[in-house]
Amino acid sequence: MSPARIVAGILGVILLVMGGVALARTGLSSLTGETATVLGFEHTALMGLIDIVAGLLFLVAAAAVAVRGQLIGISLLTAAFGAVMMIEPGAMSDALGGGS
Repeated sequence: MSPARIVAGILGVILLVMGGVALARTGLSSLTGETATVLGFEHTALMGLIDIVAGLLFLVAAAAVAVRGQLIGISLLTAAFGAVMMIEPGAMSDALGGGS
């Protein structure tokens, strides 16, 4: 069991829980309407779904034999998403619940 697998598994579980709680609090009637705060982060239902997909990707990477390559790919996608949100915070804040 490598440390990368453990970290990927922990991240996957945290993201799945955050996404599930966000969806439970906001519901699926409107993906970008209501917001809920989960672990200090504002979420819409759309952001909750993104969290769930990212969590599943991390869990799949944790279960894979070649965990390192998959984690690098997922991390690059996550960093690119975060960079867009930091550079242009108003671009998707209404849809994802970031709030500025």
